[in-house]
Amino acid sequence: MEQKVCFYHADRTATAVCTNCGAPICGECTCTCNDNKICPSCYETVIKQNISDFTRLRNSYIVYVLVALAFYVVGWIVFLQGSLGLFLIGILLMGIPNVYRFFNRGRGILATFRGGVWIILLEIIFGIVATPILIIVNLNRLVKAAGGLSYSKKQLADCMQNYPFLN
Repeated sequence: MEQKVCFYHADRTATAVCTNCGAPICGECTCTCNDNKICPSCYETVIKQNISDFTRLRNSYIVYVLVALAFYVVGWIVFLQGSLGLFLIGILLMGIPNVYRFFNRGRGILATFRGGVWIILLEIIFGIVATPILIIVNLNRLVKAAGGLSYSKKQLADCMQNYPFLN
């Protein structure tokens, strides 16, 4: 029976097969990812995908927090102006991030309207209380996504250092 040689080192016997691409790999080239043995090239691809995912997550949290904060602050400024019309507009502005979150949870606009306009009104009124909580929750998620992004970038740097033939 013929022994396979490492895809990256022709002078070494393969001890595993990459579960992603099927390349034979030696012990030095074997990377573990989610309990699977993969080659350095596939590992690099996984790390780059993680970086892309964490970047997208981080950016969406940044946008949500900034927009929600802007609506909430402007809503309070308008709310405190005194007249009934501005009072209602202020409440509406404070609730908009909560309505966005409601629609973003997979409920379509039509399904919401079938339940009645009162659902949207409740979401807006609830938004006065929920929006600051959502801002804090999303800030926490932003910190975690930034941490995951930083960790993945470190993994990629380590991968490039350990496997210079990938450069």
